[in-house]
Amino acid sequence: MADGPYLVEHDQSKNLLSYHDLLVRFINHKDEVTLRQSASASLTFPLKLQSVTQVDSRRSPAVQLADVMIGAAIEATKTLTGQRAGGLNPHDVMSLYADHQIIHMLPSTDFEGKKRFRQGTQANEVIDYFGKNLSKP
Repeated sequence: MADGPYLVEHDQSKNLLSYHDLLVRFINHKDEVTLRQSASASLTFPLKLQSVTQVDSRRSPAVQLADVMIGAAIEATKTLTGQRAGGLNPHDVMSLYADHQIIHMLPSTDFEGKKRFRQGTQANEVIDYFGKNLSKP
């Protein structure tokens, strides 16, 4: 994670554009609160994120690289789960990522492990907090 404030450039997307106002509310929310999501993830306000800007990926090498990286990770995940054969070696691709970076990408039948991983989360509080503080402009 970034130590200080950061900016995000994202490929142009009608879907992201529809969430722009909500993202701005998240960015502008200055209350200090941390909400635990799992053993390795939490959401802390105020966000370090300063802005989200849509760019034409043809003019942004960083966005092009991000597209390649996520595309490779998705292909590797599909290969690991049997949805696709051939292509990139999934173990080579996944070795580029730390375990905490792919926690939501790989399926697992270790239900007890998942239960422990999520134990003590504040999922209900997140829903209530968002409804009270971030749902309206």
